[in-house]
Amino acid sequence: MSTKNKDESKENDMLLVESGKFFLDLAKLTFGGLFLTSILELHYDLVLVLIYGFATIVSLTILGFVLIKIGNSKK
Repeated sequence: MSTKNKDESKENDMLLVESGKFFLDLAKLTFGGLFLTSILELHYDLVLVLIYGFATIVSLTILGFVLIKIGNSKK
């Protein structure tokens, strides 16, 4: 394998890990928004907001961990 391919592979792995961290950060921000929405008691259907919120948090968390695992497994 040439050094150019190794460098590109290393950059791709780093990009996957950073993307995974980004999705985990989005999950944290979604949790914060969900928490604030429930505290402020805005005029929304709270059950529907909680269902969509937790589904989004779980999806983003799973996607983040999968990307991090893929990025780290190639090392």
